Amino acid sequence: MIAPSPVDPESVPVVALACNNHPQQNLFRMHIRAVHLATMGRWSAVILLFCFFVTGILGCGYSVNGSSAGSLLISPSTINFGDVPVGQAANTKISLLNQSAATVNVSSLNVDGQTFSINSQGTLPIVIAPGASYVVQIGFKPVSATSYSGTFSAMDSSGRQLVQSSISGSGTDANAGTTTTPQLTVNPTGLSFDNLTVGSSANQTVTLTSTGTAPVQVTAAAISGAGFTLSGTSFPVTLNPKQAISLTVQFKPTTVGVVSSKLTITSNSANNPTAGVNLSGIGTAAVTNPQLAVSPGSLAFDDVTVGSTSTQPVTLTSTGTEPVEITSAAVTDGTSFTISGASFPLTLDPKQTITLQVHFTPKKTGIATGTLEIRSNSSTSSMAAVGLSGTGTTETTPTLTVNPGSLSFGNVTVGSSATQSVTLASTGTAPVQVTTAAISGTGFTVSGASFPVTLNPKQTVTLTVQFKPTTSGAASGKLAIVSKSSVNPTAAISLSGTGTTEAEPTLTVNPGSLSFGNVTVGSSATQSVALASIGAAPVKVTAAAISGTGFTVSGASFPVTLSPKQVVTLNVQFKPTASGAALGKLTLSSDSSSSSTATISLTGTGTESTTPTLTVSPASLSFGNVSVGSSATQAVTLASTGTAPVQVNATAISGAGFTVSGASFPVTLNPKQAVTLAVQFKPTTSGAATGRLTINSNSSTNPTAAVALAGTGTTAATPTLTVNLASLSFGDVTVGSSATQSVTLTSTGTGPVQVNAAAISGTGFTVSGANFPVTLNPKQAVTLTVQFKPTTAGAVSGKLTINSNSSTNPTAVVSLSGTGTSTTPQLTLGSSSLSFGNVTVDSSSTQSVTLASSGTGPLTINAATVSGTGFTVSGATFPVTLNPKQSVTLTVQFKPATTGAFTGKLTVTSNSSTNPTATVSLSGTGGGEQHQVDLSWSEPSNSPVPVTGYNIYRAVGGGSAYQLLNSSMGTQTTYVDSTVQSGMTYSYEVKSVDSSGVESSPSNVISVTIP
Repeated sequence: MIAPSPVDPESVPVVALACNNHPQQNLFRMHIRAVHLATMGRWSAVILLFCFFVTGILGCGYSVNGSSAGSLLISPSTINFGDVPVGQAANTKISLLNQSAATVNVSSLNVDGQTFSINSQGTLPIVIAPGASYVVQIGFKPVSATSYSGTFSAMDSSGRQLVQSSISGSGTDANAGTTTTPQLTVNPTGLSFDNLTVGSSANQTVTLTSTGTAPVQVTAAAISGAGFTLSGTSFPVTLNPKQAISLTVQFKPTTVGVVSSKLTITSNSANNPTAGVNLSGIGTAAVTNPQLAVSPGSLAFDDVTVGSTSTQPVTLTSTGTEPVEITSAAVTDGTSFTISGASFPLTLDPKQTITLQVHFTPKKTGIATGTLEIRSNSSTSSMAAVGLSGTGTTETTPTLTVNPGSLSFGNVTVGSSATQSVTLASTGTAPVQVTTAAISGTGFTVSGASFPVTLNPKQTVTLTVQFKPTTSGAASGKLAIVSKSSVNPTAAISLSGTGTTEAEPTLTVNPGSLSFGNVTVGSSATQSVALASIGAAPVKVTAAAISGTGFTVSGASFPVTLSPKQVVTLNVQFKPTASGAALGKLTLSSDSSSSSTATISLTGTGTESTTPTLTVSPASLSFGNVSVGSSATQAVTLASTGTAPVQVNATAISGAGFTVSGASFPVTLNPKQAVTLAVQFKPTTSGAATGRLTINSNSSTNPTAAVALAGTGTTAATPTLTVNLASLSFGDVTVGSSATQSVTLTSTGTGPVQVNAAAISGTGFTVSGANFPVTLNPKQAVTLTVQFKPTTAGAVSGKLTINSNSSTNPTAVVSLSGTGTSTTPQLTLGSSSLSFGNVTVDSSSTQSVTLASSGTGPLTINAATVSGTGFTVSGATFPVTLNPKQSVTLTVQFKPATTGAFTGKLTVTSNSSTNPTATVSLSGTGGGEQHQVDLSWSEPSNSPVPVTGYNIYRAVGGGSAYQLLNSSMGTQTTYVDSTVQSGMTYSYEVKSVDSSGVESSPSNVISVTIP
């Protein structure tokens, strides 16, 4: 190696670099001297560093000045969401820190760039006190599989930019391909802990979700950075598809200043196997002065009738570490607003609160505004203002709307009944009182409410009108509703129906309306609707349509035909997405002679409060026909669907032949917890039987829930077995692999059926799932699993034969078919050659080679051997079998013992259909000379802010991307860079750091080329 001539120290220029915001302070200098020590291959650089710090180091470092009143620092400095599946939302928080001694006012927060948004920002303008911070949540929801970029900025009232940060993220196609692949989604991709007093701690959660189509194994989760710790689970852990776990990240600062870190999660995810969560936090010194917090920052009274009063609270809290004195609280610019609740002056000790009552009594119609001014000795602001607004309105009007205006029951068999609903809605601006609801006409009755009843605006009540004819022929009647409505105070609904005796299809629906009461937003409540065929002929229900936000229906597939006395139960669920009342309707279409269309009104209210709620499912049990002396059992589930624990105090059952078991009471169910009761019907005599299961709890809705019970004791029982499929087709199945399908055997008669045997024929077909003989009670079922595992290629047929004592078809046959297909193993190497370049003697360098199974059959890799001096291989134990699209990674190491060029070869042998012996060529050179660069500089002088250490930065090849070299802040004025390579050019700069972790502007730059 030829060494260059030494550099004359006096020929090196002195470069001055000024802090941009203080041109009069061009005092940052760096003097550079570089000397090449030929015998050691060592370069030495001397850096003379001087930075004149202004108070708080304003204008230096990476903060951006705002208005003349102060400056802001954003943490983290860049916002990267990483990969987010298309259509899914990701959120992260950023902190705006006021480092200055003056208050900063933020008038607007802006995000540009497609699919980025600000999800929470509070009320503008935002006032950030000295040393305080403000948290903003940024959202990202990609709409396509591509990369996105944007910016976040904060502005003051003059439109001047206070701070700016770049935003990036990529959308990934969550549905790409059809193969089963493990995939891990990490949310959020960044955590910001805001300001925390040194010695205190805060926790946040990171959720790991298996979003692929195969189990994902999370092997490790490691965290770095002072003050951050991780808990929540032990690794490795395997998550099945849609399964998730939560990790708890704790930040407990030990010093004042900004701290950045990263949580690294390693898994076998098909994309992003090493996921990172950026962590940031700010340690702050304990506040030792009086502070007052006022909540809320504004009050809106909405509509209030002129002359009446509406009241809202304002809470004053002492949030400092010394008592705060409140001297006065007064309303300005608002003659309609008054306050009460305290006398001033008064003193609040730390953490003590007081509540003021603000009253709005409008004197005229229209919008009224005002301001509540609260004055104190708070160190953050001596005067807090609460904006007041309200609207005076004219006197309200009660109005009742009745729907529908008439009911037609059609044909109803004599002795049976049909029900329909009438909804009374308060549609005015004041409560309306309904005094009576009287019905006339033979066979007509009404139920559903007790009168008088008062309905607030938008509140409803549903009445159930029943027609039960005693004789054949047309009947008419009237439902008269008397109220204090401003319009139509006496509403009349005409009623009509016809009693019939002939064998006609008739459908009854029970109940005629469903009221879900209060249901917490995001949770759900379920009630049942029973459809019964009460005519002398089968009735066909063609459709069940539901309307109304949050309402869904399940439980049956339509069309469905119900034989006389047969019942089917529908489950109606109410799952509100927002608070407030919701209305809906379930419409049933059938060929019923009484009415081809039955309507069930639906009501419910979404609530935000934390309340105990008990959901009972199903709402009714129908045991059908059960032989006298035998028994049938069905389950009732009690689920805690509220946001607080619910206590179930007792259950009681009535009705001959009905009993209940399964739990001891009282029992407390936490949210989402459930208990199952077993209800048994064991008739002692023939005939229809009814009963009721009553459940008492402290549920906020329906504290006394009732489950209707029905069944019929029979003396003559007929065993009948129904097989749900007549044939199974497995299609193409790879030879040596298997596919399974199910066959369900159901007892559809009135007596138990005995299945004696299930025999299977055909090469490759097997059956499992039950031991024979087996007895199935009426409506009981068993599922058999049929497997097809071909041993050769080609079409195969078989037969599953089921023998029973069924009164019909005692020998049932299910035909079987499938085709065996062949597979081809194939190996693909990730690289055909590896070049290690120059590696110092006795040191090592590693590179990876990926072996992938790219064929249609399992690939067996028998061995991987390496030749050539200094080369070794590791990473897997052989032989190893890889399924299609599975891969394994080998690590090849080059560790030369002497100087000179070396070659070698990695040989991989397998059962690949092509290239069963694959090779990767290896090359590298052993080097005998090491290089390092020595840096030194002078300690800054005349700085009003003490310097506690230094950060050293390096750029490669003359570029402008400087990377931090030291892993922790250095306290010496020297540094040795031993990671340089021959033939490369490096540039260096140094930044001073104060006790808060804030950096100065960089020194001037020295560049060194390594021979």
